[in-house]
Parts: sequence; structure tokens; C-alpha cells
Amino acid sequence: IVSRIIDLKENELCTIVGTIVKDTPNRPKLEDTSSYHVNVGDAEDADAHMKPFRNYCSDDEDSLVLEDESGRVELLPAEDKEGGHVLDVHSVASGVIAAITGIVQPNSGVMIVHSVHFPSFSTAKEEEEGGEAVRCGPTTDSDNGSSSTTTTSPYVLLLSGLNFGGMGGDSNDNNASCLSLKRDMLLDYIAGYTDPETQDGAKICRIILAGGGCAKVSSLPSALPNFAQKQQQQQANKALKKKSNSVLEASSYTQSIRELDLFLSECCASGIPVDCMPGKHDPTNANWPQRPYHQCLLPNATTFPDMLFRAPNPYEALVGGRLFLGSDGSNVEDIRKFIGNVVDVDDSEGEVESDVPCQQKKKVVSKSSLDALSSTLTFGHICPTGPDSLPTFPCGESDPFVITMKPDVYFAGNCSKFESKLVSVDDDGKKKTRLVCVPSFAETGEVVLLNLDTLDCEVVKLNGVSDVNRDEDDDVEMAG
Repeated sequence: IVSRIIDLKENELCTIVGTIVKDTPNRPKLEDTSSYHVNVGDAEDADAHMKPFRNYCSDDEDSLVLEDESGRVELLPAEDKEGGHVLDVHSVASGVIAAITGIVQPNSGVMIVHSVHFPSFSTAKEEEEGGEAVRCGPTTDSDNGSSSTTTTSPYVLLLSGLNFGGMGGDSNDNNASCLSLKRDMLLDYIAGYTDPETQDGAKICRIILAGGGCAKVSSLPSALPNFAQKQQQQQANKALKKKSNSVLEASSYTQSIRELDLFLSECCASGIPVDCMPGKHDPTNANWPQRPYHQCLLPNATTFPDMLFRAPNPYEALVGGRLFLGSDGSNVEDIRKFIGNVVDVDDSEGEVESDVPCQQKKKVVSKSSLDALSSTLTFGHICPTGPDSLPTFPCGESDPFVITMKPDVYFAGNCSKFESKLVSVDDDGKKKTRLVCVPSFAETGEVVLLNLDTLDCEVVKLNGVSDVNRDEDDDVEMAG
């Protein structure tokens, strides 16, 4: 074991710990994205629904290096017994900490990688302070007149992307009203009004809102407006002041926060604790970790101090003896740009003569949100791409995003669809982690119910036409 990269010796098998840096030539250069438009983030987000998701990986040009404070060494993965590579260049991203075992070549100075080891976890205690097992209230068999009671398993309701102040996923004129109807149906479902026979509201012991409470406000001014834009903004502000006593009352942000506050207060009034996390477009700091909502933004919901918990992003809590860890999904969306799977595609565009065979070429496609979430768990870091591509606060003494304790439930919000599976990253494989990609409610109208006893998930879909559909997920076990 070598402590520093500069101390590596040639032609000797050694192990070194460092940070993986991935060179992706397809990634846009900083001067290309910010030289003309000042507010690049707003311009990209405004047209995000029109642009396909882009992956920066390249099959031939990407390369890996390992670096520490003393230097760096280029990595060349060796082939394994199955014909693949010990370290796939498309399976890791910049910022991943790993222990690399290999041999440095004398002529080129390249390190041939023989094995890779990622950080391990400690096991969470099943019973900790405030983490006693949660059980729902007893139910009585009224048909037989019996006084015997049965205890049902508690459920945690996971939802994200309520998108207050914005539109739904359907491209029609009534999408905003349809989304509002779905939110009202969700409140009725939580209170147990939609289907009293199933008593789903009585089974829910906690609600976790994984970001996306407010929609993006597209009418915000530029960060550095020019003179003409500044004049237009001043004239618009004067017009708003004439029509209203305060510009804030006419702000879209004010309206969306007010609607979110009322929604959370109704959830708390139903007697179910709510953990509310901020997200990408919510009124909080942009850099991770994001601070919780300020209490002045939620005047109605904060009147339930024992029911509302204003959580940060990322989120970690012990619920019923189960360790929950998750985020609003920005980390998963970001790392998907740098990891992918290599697939074969046919290079047969245009007219090709019949005697010329179609050439096969490889293409890198982005991994699914579930695979990206699983990768962050394997790396032992919630957002390894920060601060390179995901904005994070600089931390001198310790990294708050390191996963030191293996969670029972690891989730990401605001995903395009629901995905879930059980994974095991331990050598013994005894304790498994439930991975959950929580779908955006505004896009899909779906929420996730998670059983605390079995860690099984089921999807509840609110169609907006006074009916509720329930689907159970198909578990896929994977050994890490």
C-alpha cells in the first residue's frame, strides 16, 4: 500500500487511494456555454422540455486518471476473465474516491488496473433514540363484533414534484387545472376519503416530500441585464406597483409558496407528520447542501410544530428504525451525464448498396435513474460530481455527502418514472437497501407507498378523474 501517488514504483503491484478524474472531451467548454448568454441556467432550464437529455460520454475518447495532493497517474483497466474490464471508464465519474490496485508501466507511466475497491459502510443500528418501531393504530373486526385488534404495517408516503405555480406533464390547455385536481385528490387520499375500505390514510405514518414543491419561475430577471433590459424591468416594476401595493403579491414565487404552505398545512392537519425537502427551483440556496425552507415562508404549516419537519437537501432520518437517505434527484440527473452503457448501433443511415454490409459501431447511452442512484451508493457518495458540475459548498474538514452508514431506504425525487429494486453492496449480502426513484407528481400523477416492515413499494396513481390505481413494483435483487 502506497500513501502517495508520487511514491509509486514501476513494475510493482501496489495499492493507492485517490480521486478518479474523468476526461470527457464531449463535455461543453465553459467559454462556449457562457460567452454570449449571461444567465445560461435560466435559458437552458426554460427549454429543457424541448431538448433531449445529453450524455457527455464517448466510447473512444474518454480516459481516467487517479490523483491526490502529490500528483496523478493515468489508469488503463485490464481485461477480466469474462472479456470485460476491471474498471469500466463509463461506469465512474469525476470525484469518485477509490482504492486502485495495479502495476505502473516503466515506459509510459500508465497504471494497469487489476482491481478496484470503493468505500464500505457501517451498519445502521436497528433501534436508536427516536427510532422505535412504528405501528399503525388497531383495527376492529366490526362484522363479527369482535373486540380483537390487529396491527397493520406502517407505510411511508414518498412524493416529489408537486410543482405549485406550474403546469402538469400533459401538453394541453387544462393541464394546470388537471394538476390542481390531482393535488386535491392526493389530499383526499391521504385523509382516507378516496377509498375508505383500504384505509390507506391510516397506514401512512409519515410523508416525505422529496423536493420540487415549487415550479420554476420563468419571468425572473437576468443576473446581469443590459441597459435595455434594465429599463424594461424598471418599467414593469412601476406598472406592478401601480396595480398592487406590493410587487411580491404579484410574484409567481409568492403564489406558489402560498399554495405549498396550504397543502402542507392540510397534510399536517390530517395527523400525519411531513418531512419537507427543498429542490432545484425552490426558494432556498442553490448550492448543496440546500437549507430547509425558512419558517416565514410556511406560516400556516409551521403552526403544526410537531407535524412539520423542514428538512435539508440531501435528507437523512430514522423512521421506525429504518434509516432513510435521499435527495431531490439533482445528483442523479447530473451524474447520468457522465456515466452510461455501451451499446451496438447500426451505421445504416441513407441508402446503402445491397452488397455492402452494415457497419457496426458502438454508442454510449445514459444509464437509467435507478442505475445512477445505485452507482452513487456503490461509490459511497451522494453527489460525486460536485462541485465540478453540481454546485456544492466547499467543505474543509469533512464532506457531508459521504455515505458513512448504509441506509435501509435510498431515494431520489423528481424522476421521470417510478423504479425500485433491492441491492446489496456488502460482502455478506445480508442487509439490503431499497432503492426508490420517486416519480414527479406533476408529470406522472404518482406517489410511492413504502412498507417499513418489508421495504416493499407500491405505486398509487391519481388519474385526476376521481379514481386511484395501485401497482406493486417488481423487485430486482442485485449484488454489488
